[in-house]
Amino acid sequence: MRNNTQPQINVAAEKERQQGWDTRQITTSISAGVVVGVINLAFTLSIAALIFSGPLTGFVANGVGLVLLGACVMNCLLALLSSRPPMIMTTQDAPAVVVALVAATVAAGQPADSATYATVVAAIALTTLATGAAFFILGQFRLGSLVRYLPYPVVGGFLAGTGWLLALGGISVMTGAPPDVRSIPGLLAPPVLWQWLPGMLFACVILASLRRTRHALVLPALLLGATALFYGWLAFSGVSLAEAQRLGWLLGPFPDRALWSPFTPTMLAEVRWPSIANQLGTMGTAVAISVIGLLLNVSGLQLARREEIDLNRELRAASVTQFVAGLFGSPPGYHMLSLSMLAHRTGARTRLVGIVVAVVFALAFFFGAQLLALVPRVVLGGMVCYLGLAFLAEWLYDSWFKLPRLDYALIVLILTLIALFGILPGMGAGLLIAVALFVVAYSRIDVVKHTLSGATIKSRMTRGHADQQWLREHGLQIAIFQLQGFLFFGTAHALYERVRLRTLEAHLPELRFVLLDFRLVQRLDSTALLSFTKMLQLAEGKQLTLIFTQLAPAVSAQIERGLLQGNDKPSIRIFPDLDRGLEWCENALLGAAEAHGEGAPLVPTLAVLSYFEQRTVGPGEYLMRQGSQPEDMFFIASGQVTAQIEPGDGPPLRLETMRGGRMVGELGFFLGRQRTAAVVADETSSVYRITRPALQQLEQANPEAAAAFHLIIARLLSERVVHLIETVDALQR
Repeated sequence: MRNNTQPQINVAAEKERQQGWDTRQITTSISAGVVVGVINLAFTLSIAALIFSGPLTGFVANGVGLVLLGACVMNCLLALLSSRPPMIMTTQDAPAVVVALVAATVAAGQPADSATYATVVAAIALTTLATGAAFFILGQFRLGSLVRYLPYPVVGGFLAGTGWLLALGGISVMTGAPPDVRSIPGLLAPPVLWQWLPGMLFACVILASLRRTRHALVLPALLLGATALFYGWLAFSGVSLAEAQRLGWLLGPFPDRALWSPFTPTMLAEVRWPSIANQLGTMGTAVAISVIGLLLNVSGLQLARREEIDLNRELRAASVTQFVAGLFGSPPGYHMLSLSMLAHRTGARTRLVGIVVAVVFALAFFFGAQLLALVPRVVLGGMVCYLGLAFLAEWLYDSWFKLPRLDYALIVLILTLIALFGILPGMGAGLLIAVALFVVAYSRIDVVKHTLSGATIKSRMTRGHADQQWLREHGLQIAIFQLQGFLFFGTAHALYERVRLRTLEAHLPELRFVLLDFRLVQRLDSTALLSFTKMLQLAEGKQLTLIFTQLAPAVSAQIERGLLQGNDKPSIRIFPDLDRGLEWCENALLGAAEAHGEGAPLVPTLAVLSYFEQRTVGPGEYLMRQGSQPEDMFFIASGQVTAQIEPGDGPPLRLETMRGGRMVGELGFFLGRQRTAAVVADETSSVYRITRPALQQLEQANPEAAAAFHLIIARLLSERVVHLIETVDALQR
């Protein structure tokens, strides 16, 4: 009875849990949402203080309202639209750095009036709306995997540069100085130094604490402790709140209802659009950063949670959040890896977590103005500095032990360029350097998979002993290069040098044929055609013949346009595969030989042939079908036949072409297995067929003739084995 009822209880509980009505899940989700919301609130206030600092400090209350309202909307919408709850979204630090640069540039040299504020908010709103459009396009066309093509050191260098800018931004929050490397000497002056040094020390404490433990309460405890320490110092020094606010040590004071500052049509008329137009490139950088950050964070969540997350759905959900948040003038945001994982680790599995986080922001927005005005700037600045130090520690310290030295050097170089010249020049130069390094590294990859010759590998045309011996002795006149990968100017030039050096090797026979197999080449850059043009000129000067085999359609079209140009060139031949091209080269070598012959074919004696049934087959007629039963084998007296595999969904694959004096079908015949290949006549041929009962009669009636016949079969099989061993040995060199 117990075994019958227990599964029903589990199914019902699981169904209730999935529907979100499980009491424990509701409690867990609410508590997780409150903790995550409070931590997220601290991050969000830091971002608002970062963007609205320096000349925009007078609008920090309005900025806090915009950021709080945007975070509320983003978390509420993401909670409803995400593919895998719980997902937490916030205004992110990396794009916020760029947005802060845009705001500082727009406000530079302008009076701190309503027009300046309107212009800054309009720039922020346009950046967020553009971010939403980028998310939507990537999600709608399922292009989320594009992040994999971004060079890892470039991402690391950008994040390290972001850390540097965040550290300067945190100092700016505490001092009001512009977040610029040129302001560093002034920041070291003693009066200013004491304004930001305590916050930097606080950032170091946060960094050290969170690198030792990931407990959810560590950061809230540090923030509360730092705030209490600040107010304790005020009491000890006898500084009043009014004096602290006058000195700019607190985030406030905020006027009544200052957190509610919607973007009105009147403000729209005050926007200085030329100032925004000058910042379009930097705003585009913020969009690109947000795209990269979302893709990396969601990919990280998928790995950390060990569950499938629909990346394209997350992109579309994030696009909706950005469209709505942008209308309120909120900066861009996307999924937050750390807080989403924190909510997941608490055991919460419902969308209620995101809703509760949104409620926390709503409460702060509507009822928390007076409380938020008392937040010390040194705490917020220290929080921003911590975000920057975390990036720097990860990409300057941790990466030293993980990455190759060249990748690490690129990270440091991009960081330096961002610090000296700004984020756009730094990222641009970093991408160019990464591309150049990639080209150099890829050029070092050998585009030639195998280097062979006509002496070590033969076509599948079966030849007589004299011809085989001739090809062994003169096959070095055929150079075979099996190519691989993507051919561009670097790898193609290396191939040209290989061919040129081969023509200069005096200790080898004079080269007559260069066979280039493109079976593993899918793309050919147009710049590579220059090297092939030089190779063609070399061939014409040295009286060589270039053989191109198994060209992909796109590569074939490029060769046709770039080399042949619609004209037949005697120095170039094109064949469908390596085997056919090699056969043509062998025939050309044998045709130019003064003395060679078929040699003595392995012909069964007349006593043996009397047990065979003679047939004449026409072109295209089958001697045996693939998959048929091996009841007979054939001796080719004259003509030519081909053994081939017929896959059914493609052209036949030639295994061996044989002329007179050869046996076919002996493997299946003696092994008793179904035919693995078909044999078809290429021309009118005379063949002899022997069946299993006929061979048994031969063995009983004439044992000596049967032994001689088996010796012929053994020699044929030995030749094939030797040829196979030579081919495998050549491919492994």
